[in-house]
Amino acid sequence: MAPEDARHAYTVLRGLTSSSGGMVAAATTSLPERAEAGRNYDYRYVWIRDQCYAGQAAAAAGGHPLLDDAVRFISARLHEDGAAMAPAYTVTVP
Repeated sequence: MAPEDARHAYTVLRGLTSSSGGMVAAATTSLPERAEAGRNYDYRYVWIRDQCYAGQAAAAAGGHPLLDDAVRFISARLHEDGAAMAPAYTVTVP
């Protein structure tokens, strides 16, 4: 693994992680539908699948605080919603 690249990626992922432990989707998921539509970007959503992948990547790179956040967020969703778990949640989920 390239240590400098891993540190950079970890820093970016850390910046995308909310205090709830959920990591918002990449910026490209919420680009405006039309040019000059105003600032209607929406980065509040945590996609469960992506959160799991990010946690696995953090574990492989040794980023334990980021891994802990991912596990905490996913565990809370599973505990609260069980089989009715949604594919995405807002970062403001308690």
